[in-house]
Amino acid sequence: MLWHITTFEISYRLRRMSTYVYFAIWFFMAFFSVSVRQFGPGSFGGKVFVNSPFTIATVLSTLSIFGLVVMAAIFGTAIYRDFEQETYQTFFTTPIKKRHYLGGRFIGSFLVTLLTFSGLVFGLIVGAQMPWADQARLMPVDLWFHIQPFLLFVVVNSFVAGALFFTVGALTRNIVAVYLQGVAMFSLYLLLIVLTTIARTR
Repeated sequence: MLWHITTFEISYRLRRMSTYVYFAIWFFMAFFSVSVRQFGPGSFGGKVFVNSPFTIATVLSTLSIFGLVVMAAIFGTAIYRDFEQETYQTFFTTPIKKRHYLGGRFIGSFLVTLLTFSGLVFGLIVGAQMPWADQARLMPVDLWFHIQPFLLFVVVNSFVAGALFFTVGALTRNIVAVYLQGVAMFSLYLLLIVLTTIARTR
């Protein structure tokens, strides 16, 4: 039953236009960060390649944090929509174990979230191949340099933040609370950046 609920959640998300919009957003953000000199980390100058491991890690970690609202939209609504569309009675009157229902919803949402954020990796790779990209500031594409930070930052951030969004959505059944949680987490991240910057300038 876990497998059926997981595949149902994935197929539902793949039929939604928002899934492809999220993928396109991350794809083009990463695409322009390496193909356009005045966009993203490549605009800061210096001798670091715009597709170096450091820069790729910076792009993936930063954009995954900016994607907290997207995570909230995917994870938070996985449970909430059953109550919004009044389909929860169908699930609760069938012999489905709670761990299968919740686990299937979470795993499906988690995999779809990773699918949308994979646009970052594809965008970085494709952007480095563009003829207008400054080849003097690009190094040969190494797939592992893209996969490693994706696993380290995107997968971990998606799992931890997604679990929080999913839990709040399941307990409160209030989508506003889920989005407010996403805004609060993002605001906390920005506050930590400001405090870190101030500490470094002293």
